[in-house]
Amino acid sequence: MRSFVILFAILYLTTFAHAADLAAEITSLGDKVGEVVIRETREVRDDLTVPENITLQFHPGGALNIAKGKTLIIQGGIEAGPFRIFSGAGTLAGTPRVRSILPEWFFDGKYNDETVDWSDAINQAIALAAKGTRHVSLLNRRYNVRKVISLATTEPGSIADGRDREGVTLEGAVRSTQARLGTLLIGNTGPDNAVIETSNSDGIHLKNIGVIRGKTTPSDIGLLQARCEGTMWAGDQYHENVFVDMGSAISVNNGFGTIGVVNISGEETRWHNLQVWANLPLIISWSNGGSGDPLAQLLRTNGDLKTSANLEIKSSVALKPVNGYSNTVFCLTGLGRLIAYDYVSPCVLINMGGMVDLGWTFMQKRESGSNEAGFTVEGKGRHNYPVEIWNCFQYQHRGSVEGCKGYLLNRRGLYNADVTVTIAGGGEKSLPAILLLDDGTDDKRKYHTHLQDCRFSVFSYDEERPLIASRNLDGTDSPTRFILRNCDLKTSQPFNNKSAPNTALLERTFGTAWFFSNGHIPVGSRNFVPEPGPADVTTLKSNSHE
Repeated sequence: MRSFVILFAILYLTTFAHAADLAAEITSLGDKVGEVVIRETREVRDDLTVPENITLQFHPGGALNIAKGKTLIIQGGIEAGPFRIFSGAGTLAGTPRVRSILPEWFFDGKYNDETVDWSDAINQAIALAAKGTRHVSLLNRRYNVRKVISLATTEPGSIADGRDREGVTLEGAVRSTQARLGTLLIGNTGPDNAVIETSNSDGIHLKNIGVIRGKTTPSDIGLLQARCEGTMWAGDQYHENVFVDMGSAISVNNGFGTIGVVNISGEETRWHNLQVWANLPLIISWSNGGSGDPLAQLLRTNGDLKTSANLEIKSSVALKPVNGYSNTVFCLTGLGRLIAYDYVSPCVLINMGGMVDLGWTFMQKRESGSNEAGFTVEGKGRHNYPVEIWNCFQYQHRGSVEGCKGYLLNRRGLYNADVTVTIAGGGEKSLPAILLLDDGTDDKRKYHTHLQDCRFSVFSYDEERPLIASRNLDGTDSPTRFILRNCDLKTSQPFNNKSAPNTALLERTFGTAWFFSNGHIPVGSRNFVPEPGPADVTTLKSNSHE
């Protein structure tokens, strides 16, 4: 018996001493497939590599503390729960054989606490994932962040140090928009800053993620995707089951208010089941201000329909968004919902975009703090239109709008559009569903408002409102400059004095037809000839133009 106790003690001491030297334990396994179990904090005092054949198994309370100036390279596996396993001032590198990286591996903090900052831990997880697995998992918790969650590529081609974020997926555990449950990032990144930035990166995938505006140092933008100097690319991004609520702060972003999702010159982006609540939910632009040329600015019409405002978006990771590069192929599928708070901006602002498909998307304007669309909200500072377009090619939308006075405010060119939309309340009989707004500038370049090869089908409960009209930005009665060419404009309304095209529209219309519930009015390239129909249609006179 005594011999057995002595033998057991020798074995125990030998094993304990062996386990205390992590490098020796790894070396002892050689090329054999094996595991190293870590139950307590163990020091990494020298550079160390964990090869592919070895898996580090962390038990609660087990961690590796990397000394300053030293590097731990992990090429093998990691088995650990959502608790901290890495600490110290040293460097963690390698391409671990794991399905996903957890931010909890780098930080032990409270959730749903705006005094706790999870941003460094999440960014460390992204940096490690960018070297190999390219997948980061977030729990069904609320993570407060004081720095932008960076999926941006700040140094192209630097995969070794994790600053190349291309192809990284940031995935939450669950998403529930109604109860605000699931994985949420509380944005406290400060004025003008985004909560998540994906600039300069290809192939970014956000999944089951919620973003909300914080209260201590609130963020002003939910998601920023921009093509910046360096890679000159930020495309092929896919974001599914994304919920953004930036609240209302109408004075921020130079009066644009809070912004949900903004894309500057990025291409090939798809959103599936996107819900955004902000003063301005969605921006698509090829430009970013800083120039007197209207095509090189991010512009929005103010609610008075007499003035405009411009905005320059800043990167939160010291990148510089470019100006004047084409951005094409945007698609919103599944369940789309864009809610604009407090009527200071449209739901969708397109400064320049190609192949924009908003799918079956519901748009609504409402006062913040209200659960209903603000049908009676008035005032010259209120923005009446849910969609504002300065230039766009191949635009599509099938859905409904609520709490809005019209549908489209068009400032420049809209080509090859296909829209079927219902204005479900909040209409105004004197306000057209489509307004062509002539700002009187750039006559040399002929940046006048025009629709070409467009098809609009607009259902409205108001039977005495214009389907389309034109006016000057300054509100004067001087002739407006616009063209309608090869368009079909359909409405559920009967033809009457309110809905009838006015003389200005007829004079600048070519190959276009109006369809009413009681008649069809074609307009040729030279004259206006009503088709036989109800009495109020046939009483119109022909208008020939030379």
